[in-house]
Amino acid sequence: MYQDQGKLKQAEEYLHKALNITYELFDENRPLIANYCNTLALIYQSQGKLEEAAEQSKKSLNLTHELFGDNHPSVARYYATLALIYQSQGKLEHAVEYSTKALAIDCKLFGDNHPEAARSYRDLGAIYLDQGKLGQAAKYSIRALTIYHKFYGKNNPRAAITCNNLGQIYQNYGNLAKAVEYSTRALAINLKLFGKNHPQVAVCCNNLGRIYQQQGNFDKAFEHMSKALKLSYRLYGENHHKVIKSCNDLMALFLEVYSKQSGQKNNFLG
Repeated sequence: MYQDQGKLKQAEEYLHKALNITYELFDENRPLIANYCNTLALIYQSQGKLEEAAEQSKKSLNLTHELFGDNHPSVARYYATLALIYQSQGKLEHAVEYSTKALAIDCKLFGDNHPEAARSYRDLGAIYLDQGKLGQAAKYSIRALTIYHKFYGKNNPRAAITCNNLGQIYQNYGNLAKAVEYSTRALAINLKLFGKNHPQVAVCCNNLGRIYQQQGNFDKAFEHMSKALKLSYRLYGENHHKVIKSCNDLMALFLEVYSKQSGQKNNFLG
């Protein structure tokens, strides 16, 4: 619950307590321990503690392999976690490898139009976006969104993440109207589901601000980027990588506005 609310420190604290209790009661080869390790990996990933995240992710994956073999839903889920961590580390080839493994298991177990497969489509779309492979990124993201709409309707957190990804894809294509459309939709869903103090709201605000900046709509860009920075600061503290990214994006906006204003003055004086 704390993780869903964006309260990562509390989530980490309670998860460590749960792990310690479980270790005391049972041996290490328990599915519950693998699940706790995977959840802890996701929390570490959100906090930017990527080495710790990878360690916990591999622990959960190795344990689940021993318990269930290669073709189990939990193995697919833990592959997806490790792919996310590799993506955060910039190891995109590894991220594609593990996300593709997750997709293969999901399709084998559930079929290719199931929400579990949609998660892998969405993850692959995000990785291909980071690689600059926009055609593949759009293809997988749209497929994921179609499945999420079919199973859960339009206002669900999975659709919000996918819409946000599509906003970035269309931004990279240069289709800024579509980028605003999908990013605004993602922000609206997250605000409706989680309220204004959630990590995904900060992500959407910052991405939407960058799109407005590219459009030359600097007032809206500043409005959304400053919201993202304030929220990220409250959630993570000043030294978190997401806070640093928001600061850098806002500084880039200030520099662009200053450059344009200086250019206009020089043209006037000339």
